[in-house]
Amino acid sequence: MRGTFREFEVDFTSGVNVGVPGVSAAIATSKGTIWQDFAGFAVLEKNIRIDDSTLFGIGSITKVFVAVVILQLIEESQLNVSDKISDHLDQADLAGMGNANNATIGGLLSHTAGIKSWEDDLDWITEARGKKLDSKAIWGKKDTLKYIRRPSRLETGRFSYSNTNYTLLGLIVEKITGHSAESEIRRRILDPLNLINTFLEGFEDGESRKENVPHRYHFAIDMFRKTAGVCPSFSEHKWKDVDLVNAIAGGMISSTRDLLKFAISLRDGKLLSPSSMDLLTAWQPAS
Repeated sequence: MRGTFREFEVDFTSGVNVGVPGVSAAIATSKGTIWQDFAGFAVLEKNIRIDDSTLFGIGSITKVFVAVVILQLIEESQLNVSDKISDHLDQADLAGMGNANNATIGGLLSHTAGIKSWEDDLDWITEARGKKLDSKAIWGKKDTLKYIRRPSRLETGRFSYSNTNYTLLGLIVEKITGHSAESEIRRRILDPLNLINTFLEGFEDGESRKENVPHRYHFAIDMFRKTAGVCPSFSEHKWKDVDLVNAIAGGMISSTRDLLKFAISLRDGKLLSPSSMDLLTAWQPAS
């Protein structure tokens, strides 16, 4: 294994050398954490380096936290995997959204609902990542849904990855429990597991940990520049700072240590029943 770890370390260094700002990773087994390393910078402009206290946006790993809460609600008989989402959400939330009225909880969980992803919409890309980006804008949890209020050509029952699925699941958590999705994640997962460095950015108080969160950088390749453009307020250098809240579909902050705790707890059955784990880990054919 030592040779393998050495290869990881070389890959880390190589990545930073070709322009990746910074990276942190860890590996754990039943024996605990067996390897952890980090490289690069948290803030390039100030030469602030990544260290073991650096927190990162975890992107779509956020979806796993949401899925766990949904599956716990199913275990509690507050939801059924076969429920139509229209039974739990206001029609205004789903208005005009292709395939939404026939979509089920299970379809959202498995990305087989046939609902388009707001992240693939050109207007969203331009306004949230491109030349029309407002760096001072604060996105609400439903704001992204306006970009997909039109028919969908996607086939229900066929896998198609979609951020919209988990935006809607987050809203369902709130509708069923009467609490915010982030508070349910905290009550059911973060606090019991003592994941002290994990929170939903923009919706929970992360001020005390803000100094440990690096800048986010977006590499604007030529195709992106031609399609969406670059926000005029960004200085023209290779890496672009994009501090964007993706909310319940991908907006959580965490550490490698917390994520290892979470993964091990899932594996050990501390969060879900065996049948729920089967649902969580079921493979879906991509074509």
